[in-house]
Amino acid sequence: MILLFLFLNLHQNKKDSSVMSFGNIIEERRKYLQIRQEDLAELCNVSSKSIQKIENDKANPTLKTLQKILNVLGMEMSISIKKLNNES
Repeated sequence: MILLFLFLNLHQNKKDSSVMSFGNIIEERRKYLQIRQEDLAELCNVSSKSIQKIENDKANPTLKTLQKILNVLGMEMSISIKKLNNES
């Protein structure tokens, strides 16, 4: 099982190409498993257009849809929320 870490960082520079986006991670794993967007969509009970938008970072899935996608791709989710500064 692959563990996917989603880090919420509101100050992250979106132009930083060294960090893979969530959509890129999903797309890379799907392609590695040789699953078509249409097949992933059908298995997750969403439209193929939704999968396309998620992979292109044009849409954010609901947590329920995200869990379905990750299950199909053999991944799981862990969310880490951290303070960005030393304030109390």
